[in-house]
Amino acid sequence: MRSMVLQPRSTHRWAVLGWVVGAMLLASRTWAAPSPHGPVPVQQAAQGQAPGMTFTGDAGMILYSVKAEGAADFEQIIAKLKEALAKTEDATRRSQAQGWIIFKAAEAAPGEALYVFVMNPVVKDADYNWARMFDVLPREDQVKLQELFDKFRASVIRANKLNLQTLANFSGGANGGQDPVRER
Repeated sequence: MRSMVLQPRSTHRWAVLGWVVGAMLLASRTWAAPSPHGPVPVQQAAQGQAPGMTFTGDAGMILYSVKAEGAADFEQIIAKLKEALAKTEDATRRSQAQGWIIFKAAEAAPGEALYVFVMNPVVKDADYNWARMFDVLPREDQVKLQELFDKFRASVIRANKLNLQTLANFSGGANGGQDPVRER
């Protein structure tokens, strides 16, 4: 007879998130139309030309598929994003960083790298266009980022933005322990 080992709640939450991400990855490969544009370069963002990216759900997700040869540039940009968010004094940006995790998927199509941005919870009406978040970095870093953005834009295959509404909460932690499925 097998013994059953119970996992902590956080492990269950990650397992559920894994199933959700897996289903979304499958859907994004099957139905997503390629996006001809990547992140907006830093200079355009500073000039107010970059479109805003807000989320209306409880959580948000962005799936970036990039050519494998653009992965190193993308990861450099992410490292700078983390640095910029750590340095910011803007309370909204700090709140955004609290719920923002970026994953690199182990499974991706041949010749691609897949990155999953998870924002849980989202800061309602806050702009998640990450090209706008580098203004706290020194000017010379912004110039280097511009070069990386130019390389990265050429590598973007598609980007899918998803607004997520809570369907069921198994942890009892987020949303004040409310479970929308039971409330229906």
